[in-house]
Amino acid sequence: MLYNELKALFLAGYFNTAKSADMDTVLHAITTINRFWISEATVDGLIDDRQAAVNTYLERLAGLLHIIATDKGREEIKRFRNELK
Repeated sequence: MLYNELKALFLAGYFNTAKSADMDTVLHAITTINRFWISEATVDGLIDDRQAAVNTYLERLAGLLHIIATDKGREEIKRFRNELK
C-alpha cells in the first residue's frame, strides 16, 4: 500500500524518482520509522507528550521525503511542516 502511494506521488510530480530500487529504499526507511518511532519517542523523552512525539515522527518522515521531492513536493512538505507548528 505504501509503495503504491509513493508511486502515485511520483506520478503526480511530487518526487524525482520512480526507480524501483529508490522507492524500495524510501519504503524500507518509512517502515522502519513506523515500527520504532515509539521507542525513539521514549529514548528522546517525548513519550509523555503525545503531540510532541507525533510531530517529531512526522517531521522525520517529512525530512526523509524531502530528499527525493521535486520543487512541487518540497512546497507541499513545507506547507505541511508549517501546519504542524
